[in-house]
This record gives sequence, structure tokens and C-alpha cells, in this order.
Amino acid sequence: MSDIFDLNKNIPSYLNEEFFQEIYTDKNEEILNLKIEGASKPGDNFVGAVYRITLTTSSGVQQFIAKVPSTSGHETLHSYLSNDFVVDLFKCEIKVYQDILPEMLKVWNSAGYDDVLCPRLVHQTVTPHPTIILEDLSPYGFTTLQNPIEDFNASLMVAKRLAKFHAASYYLVHEKNQDFSNFNNSVFNNEILSHVIYDMGLEGFTDVASTKPSLIKYVEKLRKFHSEFRHLIDESYKPSDDGINVLCHNDFHLKNLLFNSDGNGKIEDFYMIDYQLCNYTSPAIDILYALYYFVSSNNRQYHRDEFISAYYNQFRTSLNDFKFTKEIPSRKMLDNEIKKCGPFEISVAICLTIFFYFDLKNLNPEDLDMAEGTKKSKLRMYENKEFLEMIEWQLEEFEARGIL
Repeated sequence: MSDIFDLNKNIPSYLNEEFFQEIYTDKNEEILNLKIEGASKPGDNFVGAVYRITLTTSSGVQQFIAKVPSTSGHETLHSYLSNDFVVDLFKCEIKVYQDILPEMLKVWNSAGYDDVLCPRLVHQTVTPHPTIILEDLSPYGFTTLQNPIEDFNASLMVAKRLAKFHAASYYLVHEKNQDFSNFNNSVFNNEILSHVIYDMGLEGFTDVASTKPSLIKYVEKLRKFHSEFRHLIDESYKPSDDGINVLCHNDFHLKNLLFNSDGNGKIEDFYMIDYQLCNYTSPAIDILYALYYFVSSNNRQYHRDEFISAYYNQFRTSLNDFKFTKEIPSRKMLDNEIKKCGPFEISVAICLTIFFYFDLKNLNPEDLDMAEGTKKSKLRMYENKEFLEMIEWQLEEFEARGIL
């Protein structure tokens, strides 16, 4: 693996004994040992690095997760991200942990829900260094997944928990006058990230598709889609005056849920993490993320509507459980939201699912030069046979639904 991804060689100097002595331990206790090791993998996060902290004091061992701005990894990409952009993401996540999630949990508790939502926030600060410290859930068996969930029952568990999350925000807006309009973060707001992930992805895939007999019929439509992409995405994210708007996680993918399983590998529970990109927008954004990250390709092909129905039924049930007094959005309204966000779905299918089929550990610094290197690495990725088999039927389905 290239050293550009080695977090252990880039531990922030301020994460030291003095820092933890000041924040976490009784002043009369002595820190006997401090162990810091990288906890995130290549591709987990473009703007943040995650470290596992093991702190041994005279009273025992404490374990934490520290999230800080990245200083290594996609080095050439980081150099293009402004400090203001990164700080804003940390401010967003801190506000969600401090102010929003506790209110959502109160709503859940009012209905007797005992679902877990997020790790406990231990410490946060923006200055002098943006830092978020959370409880470490790994001792309890929670970890990220590497590929979409094959067990459809577990996928439905994700759909229902997401619906409860959205329903709580919908309740807070319409019953408690909460204003989430300031939550408008998105990868698409950053020209560099949007260009590298989506523009280069669409261009690379279209170039490869033009060489494949089974895909060449989609090339002109893909080029037209790419030419209108930014406008179409803006329309997808634009809150609806007469539709459904909720506080979306907006980065609802494999690396941002922590799962635990029983001895047979059956998923039992999960936590949601990484709230840096929260956005007050259509619930379809998170639903579509979930359909591609937490539903296998086969199950998405044959059980798509069942997944959406599970989400909607739980959304409706939760609002009733919360004693919601207003009119509950209809299933037709939700279907309209999903159709409106069709361009977002296409971008997820083409530009994000490709990473299931390619190990980012194989990238070298020259692959990340923001120009020819990145373009060539994208072309290599899109030649993957399994991806091409998946995307072929997916494009056919997009065409049948009239969104491509």
C-alpha cells in the first residue's frame, strides 16, 4: 500500500498526553500510556482522518475515536480544499451532535423507540484545530462494511431506521418549528470534489461505454446528461415547496454506518456516524444512497419497490407514533421526490458504486494529480467486468423509468 494512505505516519502533533490530560482525565490521575493509531482506510473520507485512541490511566483504560481534518492520503486533493470548507464541515457535524441528534432522540423516546442512533460525543472543538472525539464502538463489535448488504432483511432494517431519522426531523420542523434551512452542505457545493468524483467519473465512464457494444447506445444520452449535470443536481437538492423535506444525512454510505453481527454474521444493529454533509432536502437523497450502498445489486434489481415501501410505511408509522397532528405525506409524494432526484441516482450509480469494484489501496500519488493521472485511474476502474455487468441493466432500468 502506498505511504500516502498511512495515517500512522501523519498523526497530528496536538493529539498528545497534554491534550487528553486537559480534557478527559481527572487532574489527579496520571496518564500511564497513550496509544494512537489510524482507524480509517483509503477512500473512507476525503476531508477527515479518523484515529483510534487508547488512553491508560491509573483508574483504567478508556477508548475513543478522534476525527480531525486530513493531512495525508489524497494529498493532491487535500491541497485544493480550502480551510474554510473543511472547518464548515466540522462545524456542521458538531452542531448536529450537540443540538440536533439529542432532540431527535427525545422524539424517538416519546414514542418508546429504543433504537440506537449515534456514538456518544465526548469532546468537540473548532479552534485551534477542528477535532471531534467520540466513544469508540469497536470494543462492542461495531465496524464498517466493505460491500453492500446481501441480507435483504438487514437492508430493510436500514430503510426503517432511516425513516425514523427522517420522520423525527419532519416532526421537529412541523410541530416544534425547528429551522433546518441552514443545513445545506453537499459535495456538489465544492467545485474540486464535484469535479474529481462526478465530472471525471461521468467522463471516464462515457469514454469506456463508447468502446462497449452493449453500452454504446447510451453514450449520447450520457453526454447530454453530463452537459446538464450541475443544473440537474441543483434541482434534485432544491427543497420542494409542495413536496417532502427532511434533514438528510446526505452521505449515507457504507463507511458512515457501523454494524455489529452475531456469531453467524447476521447483522444485529448499527449506528450512524459522520454528519458533516447534512442537508435539508428531499428524503430521496438518503433513500437513493441507501439503495446503492445497503442493498445488493441483485436485491436492488428485484426488490427496489419493497425497500422503498418499507421506508415509507415506517415513515408514516413513526409520524403517527410521534403524535404528529398535520397531514402525513402520501406515498405518491415520496415517489415524486424519488423521480425528481433521478439525476442524483444516476450519478450515484455511475460515479460512486464503482468504488465497490476497485481497491483504492492500489492507487499511487501519480493517480491523484487532479489531471491526467486521475483521468487514467478512472478509465482503469470503469473497465471492471462486474461493474459493467451491473451498470448495463441499471442503465436499461433508468431508460425504462424515463430518467435517462
